[in-house]
Amino acid sequence: MMIDKRKVRNLAVLLCTGLLLLTACKDEALYEGGYGPEGEPVTINLKWSVPEMDVRSRAEMSDADAAKVNDLWVGIYNVATGECTYNYLYEGLSTTDEHNAHLLDNIETKSGSSYIVAVANAKTNFGISDSDIPDEIINVEGYDRENGDYIPLHLLLSQADTWQKYLSISSVLATPTNVDRFSADLVMNGVFHKSNNHDASLFGKLPEPIDIPAVKQEVDLGYIHLQRLISYNKFTIQAGEHITIEPISWQVHNNPVMSYLQEREGDNNSADNSLYFENREGYVKNHSISNPSYIFAKSQDNNGYAFDFYQYENKQTAVKHAQTTGNDYVGINPDNRNFYADREREFKADGEGTNTGIYKSLCSINSKDEVRPKGANVRNFASYVTFRAKVSYYVEPMPDGYTSTTDGLSNEEDWAMKAPAVHENTSNAMLRTGNATYTIHLGYCEGKEGGQPTLTTAQDFHCRRNTKYDYTVTVNGLKNIVVEAINRTDEGNPGAEGDVTDAGKSQVIELDAHYTVFNIQLTNRQRTNLKWRISAPYGATTHTLKWLDSGTEGNGNPTSDTEVNRKNKFYNWIRFKPAPSEGLYAIYREFNIDNGIADTDLWTLEDLRDVENHPGIDEQGNVLTADGDDTTSHWYTVFVNEHVYEEDADETKNNWKNYVDIGDRTVWLNTEIYHESDDKESVYMQSQYMITQKSIQTYYNRNSEGLNAILGMEYENESYGLNLRWDGNIPTPNGTYTDGKDESITMNGWNADNGRWDEWYYLSTDHTIVNKTGKDWNGLNGILQAVQKLNGRTFIPRGVSPAIENRQNENKLKTYPAVYALQPFYTQNWQRGTDPTDTYEYYDILSVCMNRNRDLNGNGKIDKDELRWYLPASGKYLRMILGRHSMKTPLMDYDGTTKLPYGSGSANNARFHYATSDKIMLWVEEGVSTSKIKDNNQGSANDYSVPPWQVRCVRNLGVNLNLILNNDPVQTAYRLDEDNPNIVVLEYYDASSVRGAIRGHLQVHYVNSNSNMVARRFEYAQNPCTPNNTQLASDAAVKFSSVAGNLELDGSGTNYVLDWTTSVNGNQICGTYSQESDGSDRGTWRVPNQKELTIMRRLGICNNDDNSYKWMSCTQEFYPQPSNMRRFFGVHKGGSTVGHLGGSLRIRCVRDVIGQ
Repeated sequence: MMIDKRKVRNLAVLLCTGLLLLTACKDEALYEGGYGPEGEPVTINLKWSVPEMDVRSRAEMSDADAAKVNDLWVGIYNVATGECTYNYLYEGLSTTDEHNAHLLDNIETKSGSSYIVAVANAKTNFGISDSDIPDEIINVEGYDRENGDYIPLHLLLSQADTWQKYLSISSVLATPTNVDRFSADLVMNGVFHKSNNHDASLFGKLPEPIDIPAVKQEVDLGYIHLQRLISYNKFTIQAGEHITIEPISWQVHNNPVMSYLQEREGDNNSADNSLYFENREGYVKNHSISNPSYIFAKSQDNNGYAFDFYQYENKQTAVKHAQTTGNDYVGINPDNRNFYADREREFKADGEGTNTGIYKSLCSINSKDEVRPKGANVRNFASYVTFRAKVSYYVEPMPDGYTSTTDGLSNEEDWAMKAPAVHENTSNAMLRTGNATYTIHLGYCEGKEGGQPTLTTAQDFHCRRNTKYDYTVTVNGLKNIVVEAINRTDEGNPGAEGDVTDAGKSQVIELDAHYTVFNIQLTNRQRTNLKWRISAPYGATTHTLKWLDSGTEGNGNPTSDTEVNRKNKFYNWIRFKPAPSEGLYAIYREFNIDNGIADTDLWTLEDLRDVENHPGIDEQGNVLTADGDDTTSHWYTVFVNEHVYEEDADETKNNWKNYVDIGDRTVWLNTEIYHESDDKESVYMQSQYMITQKSIQTYYNRNSEGLNAILGMEYENESYGLNLRWDGNIPTPNGTYTDGKDESITMNGWNADNGRWDEWYYLSTDHTIVNKTGKDWNGLNGILQAVQKLNGRTFIPRGVSPAIENRQNENKLKTYPAVYALQPFYTQNWQRGTDPTDTYEYYDILSVCMNRNRDLNGNGKIDKDELRWYLPASGKYLRMILGRHSMKTPLMDYDGTTKLPYGSGSANNARFHYATSDKIMLWVEEGVSTSKIKDNNQGSANDYSVPPWQVRCVRNLGVNLNLILNNDPVQTAYRLDEDNPNIVVLEYYDASSVRGAIRGHLQVHYVNSNSNMVARRFEYAQNPCTPNNTQLASDAAVKFSSVAGNLELDGSGTNYVLDWTTSVNGNQICGTYSQESDGSDRGTWRVPNQKELTIMRRLGICNNDDNSYKWMSCTQEFYPQPSNMRRFFGVHKGGSTVGHLGGSLRIRCVRDVIGQ
């Protein structure tokens, strides 16, 4: 077939997003002249536009990106013959506007009844051609259909010379597991209509024919309405009254990997019919499960959490209601008062009672073999979401004299099923905590009457193309899970499953992700009768283990073979030793003993149950008698590994993706009441201890290609309350240093990007990098306090976080974090009123993260591979601030801090200042402002060296911990573009920390605003603004000074703020900058925000030879001055700051990169 390759003479480029909206011309144009015979040559004009998505109820993709059309294929087919009478790909469009018509004129085709269709962005997407009739399949040279090759979509369309061949084409996902990585080239399908008004009846079926008249003159025929093949789905999770939720992860199941270009009528989906990939190596099915996501955004009202995703259409409807056996049925029971519960009912495995994943609402028979394309249970491919969350609340205590009303249940068990949620201050209330998994099928939107769901609504499992869905899920508690676990088969809400435990508040121990150590009390009787349970998420699986005689030996559970048990990584991350008292922790490993003996000394959970062979000790360290009925409480030290699953110190195998940001792992001890549902999905326990450990958090996108080495963070500062100082006796790095790869670096100061280098320089006995060992772990010259010996056993005092009494608006009781006590390096009077406490104990800043680590080999010395958690350098803190929206506990809580104790700009606000390994202090209340730290107690009370209170310890992941490297092995989450070094790419940041790209400029905003986020890609100008490249208006609020490149700004307080606000909001400076000779880019540039400016400074773009001038941003501080004035943020060579910044100022303009 010949393809018309003539240039389009008049193409008005315009776009719209959202609801299907098409552009129009006059209706009379269709009736000018006679229609004449079919097949006559004729020239027509068409218009096209992109509509909004249809809304049925925060995405990374902006509206402009979702509407972007880079190319447009147009096809015209004769209805009678199926012949293609026009086939052409219009390239180089790049339109991103909304609700506007674009003209395609001089289209030479043939008269007659025809289908007119279009496909947008065919050049950058892939597809397949599949049909039951071989003659309708398109084969493209160079692509192997038998191997299931993806074929460029535009090549398939170029060979679609019949209507049936066109209908055979489906668009496919190149990366089926990603639901958040659709780029600004969405596949769109267009159908013709003579009107520009949105008409929903156009869609959901094959297009209607249009008569092309046989006339001599050109005819303006009508409009092509484009619609996206994808839907947009947003979930908001909110907590009910008295409920606290902490979301863990979410996944999309049955995500179609393909979609017909041309929509079919009814529940007709490409993925349900195609066998194209049947022989593809490694291919499983036409529906994928998305990669787990562990990042949730705050909901719009800031009271809940949200996540969103895109997917291809998936139209499904419930099967017809029918009785099966007994009182059971399939479909949605019209007589059921709770239609919704019927949607998530599953068939159970014969003889086991466990779930099958086959849903009774969608399938008539219990057969996994029929869950396949064209199978009897094809409706089971309806898309659904699962999300995991930690749910906590207090339940009313059982009333005195309460009697069970349920046969076979104790009073406690019966009350557990009925106990209501109450306020946490209720006397004797029990803390109920659960790790719940919720299953929600998409749909449940159509057929509502008066806003209320009907039977038709319950039968709706549709996910329609070009539609926005908004789902709100309210978590009202865990009662349904408790009822199912205790009653075993009663699934009041089959979409909710999980582990639930009730415990007293003091019995719930929550741990950070690093190595931890703490004491618990148990009697011999409790140990002998100990029941325990572990839940450990890893990758997409949660591993559940139980006590040895629970009837579940094997399948990952402990066995009678203790050697096998000790190699089970989901079992041996928690160990025990006897302790003499509450305040002394057993040492993890006695000094210089054999590895086998050391491992045996550390008890497993099953060893803890074995009183006879593992007796406790008394306060003097004497071994107790092994009386299994003794009810005297004794202390035991619990050792919990860092939440890391690695076999050795070389961690370069990318295994971190299985355990980072994955949720808590939990162990329950002494579960006196234990119930498990028949389907094994719901468990209820009452436990003496519930120990949970968080997973390492990060700001990286774990699914990014090429990402190997990342930074992980702890959640809380467990050194809070210690008086911190920098030890002035440590020499500043100065000279050439050779690292573990024999690479050299010359240093004249601390390493601003590599805190682990700084830490090892500090720890190393001779301050070199190649030294194999460092300081002692314990003692006067060590990191931890001196050991104490009792009857041949070694113990270390427990760590203390001192009380803070009315300092800087802080009142905090003394606490005991789950770490060993640090050794102070100075114990004389350096007292300052800005310190957390009045004690004379001062701790070296570079030592405070070391008690998050462990003497793994027992040699008493700190070895390189034992330096895992460390104090970050200032550059790492910056990266954390850039990724704050992806961190569950960011460095600064603006919402929870209404005002600063000393007002804005005071160095005395030390409770918000972070110490770094490179002797810099970070003022997080101002975003990324910095100042220097002075040694020991130097400096007056009014200068900017007031010692900080805060640290946030970090860990390298995906690196070889045996090596200390001069160059930071952790990959920077942003980089410069390879083709354009003026473009900064946030390559590896999680989407929650990335702002959608915008055209135009940013208004003045506060430091915690979303406007102070960075787009995925932004470009900085080649040159600063000068009179030569920037055409300031005569009435501009800020003008150039006599010094080339400098701007004049009144630095006297309010005038400075008003003038700069006027300039920024009107884009008066960057809006007139141009670096193109023809000025074509003028109006595309803007003033950078704080984070963009800081990145440029870190890249050396905004540095100058001295501090004589400053570079400005459009970001203001959040906390106002006493006059209610908010200063602006800027940078200079020496650091970052806010201030009046009057005098010599400079601007380096930026702009977001759209559609890349």
